[in-house]
Amino acid sequence: MILLFSVLITACSTGTNDTNDSYAGLTGDSIRTIELNISDTSWTDVKSLLQIDSYVFLSSKVPIGTLERVIIENDYIYILDEQSRLVCFKPNGDIAFYLDRKGKGPGEFSSITDIVIRSEKNTLTIADQGRRKLIHYSSKNGKFISEEDLKVSVDALAYWNNKYYHYNPYHFNYPTDESMHYSLLCSENGEEITNRYFPHDPKIADYMYGDAFHQFSYNSDELYFRRRFIDTVYAITTEGVVPRYSFVLPDALPYSLVQQKPNALELATKSKYSGTLYNIFRSGNILHANFFNQNFVVSAYYDLEKDETIYCGKHVWPYPTKELPVCSLIDGVYNNKFFSLVSPLSIIERMKINPKAFSKDWFSINENSNPVLVFYKLVR
Repeated sequence: MILLFSVLITACSTGTNDTNDSYAGLTGDSIRTIELNISDTSWTDVKSLLQIDSYVFLSSKVPIGTLERVIIENDYIYILDEQSRLVCFKPNGDIAFYLDRKGKGPGEFSSITDIVIRSEKNTLTIADQGRRKLIHYSSKNGKFISEEDLKVSVDALAYWNNKYYHYNPYHFNYPTDESMHYSLLCSENGEEITNRYFPHDPKIADYMYGDAFHQFSYNSDELYFRRRFIDTVYAITTEGVVPRYSFVLPDALPYSLVQQKPNALELATKSKYSGTLYNIFRSGNILHANFFNQNFVVSAYYDLEKDETIYCGKHVWPYPTKELPVCSLIDGVYNNKFFSLVSPLSIIERMKINPKAFSKDWFSINENSNPVLVFYKLVR
């Protein structure tokens, strides 16, 4: 599947080793090097690794647009789309509530940059980039609770171990405040910064070609963080920020080229490089990641125990079987199971190929349906 539009946004979004990264303030000295090489063939035997464990038909009463963020917490499903619409689904797929309150009053927002869930307080928090605020709602019914000013111009937000983590790739919003010239900022709330990681490279601090994928990936026991142009994945744990995986991608975009601030359109249409490492999730000993190579999305699965690549290729569209009637790009991991939101058009297409692979309930899907949330079990 060629994703030219995404690549126009993301082509300049990765690199090799960060020459400006001294790991100051980081903990731990163990980092795993993972070298990936792309297979020339399609992976037709995906069911040798993944099979469907369960699935949830999401109510279509509130249509979901292009996915921006999906978080599952306490079996509730929170989905943010590109229209700054937040829909919360119950475990059975019914709608619990949705937020679409554009405005300037209490509980209203201009544009949602990101969302976090605070289970210990039953709170859903959105980062409103336009109004520069954190706005808190009940995570069960969407009722407005409170709001606070946000010091950081947030490009992405996460909440882990009772702390907020802000992704902050640029410093033109506060050019004279050097305390804000870091890519990862930690705070107990939205106003006071308590820790800073990864000083900005002054050569690219104003380089606006970022990527359209999330910097934070929630896993069962740790939060993964990635930076633009860098192929190292960091774990945010109770011990602090730890360099966890160093990916070696085929023909990785050189960091020296990034510092030249190349034209994104030319990279998208002419580049031979791999880049934009994202969606880094771990289920048991299996590590998953996506990246771009020559305008294609590459899916990689790596066995951490055996220290070997299971698959790394451009296409993961298996023939529909009862064990695996549909399989889409991985959107997350929950209860140690990978999951994805599978589009209705993809489901309809697979049904035409092998209708016997689907149970009767799947045939209620039509082109106006919301995506189906599918959980996969590992069978390797």
